[in-house]
Amino acid sequence: MADRDFLEEIREAEAEAALLVEEARAKSQEKRHAVRQEAADLIQAAHSQAASVRQESLARAEKKARQILENQESSEGQALRPLSQESLNQAANILAERILSILEHR
Repeated sequence: MADRDFLEEIREAEAEAALLVEEARAKSQEKRHAVRQEAADLIQAAHSQAASVRQESLARAEKKARQILENQESSEGQALRPLSQESLNQAANILAERILSILEHR
């Protein structure tokens, strides 16, 4: 009789252990799903922020281009003078930075 009670206790313990393992798996799966969702949300936020930064950079570049064109139009009556090497280097750096920015976000 004692052996049967002992065997029954073992079976109950095994059933309880199996239930605990199953609950742990379910909780683990829920946590993985939550982490994946959080990561997806963070990635989406990063993409949105990058798009915003790109748009701001584009707006600044367009503003600068308009200013340059306005300056050019207002000075068309004046004699053109060659640009300094420093101005050419600065313009080249700005253009290179803009091109790299566009290529990075493709």
